[in-house]
Amino acid sequence: MGRAMLQFGQGPRVCIGRRLSEIEMYKLLPTILTEFDFELLVEDWEVCGGWFHRTRNVMCKVERRRGTE
Repeated sequence: MGRAMLQFGQGPRVCIGRRLSEIEMYKLLPTILTEFDFELLVEDWEVCGGWFHRTRNVMCKVERRRGTE
């Protein structure tokens, strides 16, 4: 699976900020998920393909969890 992750490039042209970005992802995402509750407000949403995949019609409610202040 690691060989298929090419969002930062590969070989001699790899992104110079790759390691910093990975550290931020490994620290920020778990922190957000443990400190906030997310509630999806729509039944269905669309994923639009192309160069980048984007979502449409996604509405969610975000609240800080109690006791994590």
